[in-house]
Amino acid sequence: MKRSILLFALLIASGVVSAQTVYAPKGQANQAEAAPDLIQLVQIHNDLLEIRQQLAAQPVAGPQDAHTYCYFGDKTYSIGSKRDDQVCVKVGSEALKPDGSLDRDKSDPLRWISAQQAARGNY
Repeated sequence: MKRSILLFALLIASGVVSAQTVYAPKGQANQAEAAPDLIQLVQIHNDLLEIRQQLAAQPVAGPQDAHTYCYFGDKTYSIGSKRDDQVCVKVGSEALKPDGSLDRDKSDPLRWISAQQAARGNY
């Protein structure tokens, strides 16, 4: 969501910069005096285009699946992964649909438990 808003804002800003016309202030008889402003606007426009391309190239994060992975911050961890003296494990019940697929509404998600508890196997 944040990425979409940022991309939208950059597109608008880029459009505004490219659509602006630089007028010489009153009293300026020479367009050369307005050139630094135009150069700065072109540089800003190019920077915005580069940022837009970088954002478009970034992969979009899909929805999190708590029945397949554990999450911490922005990172995804699989079953058995260890982090900060904790382990990602499958805890609780797991219900299957008649076709054999996981019923996510009736199944518990993966969880982080302490490494000591995981080593004892009583979870």
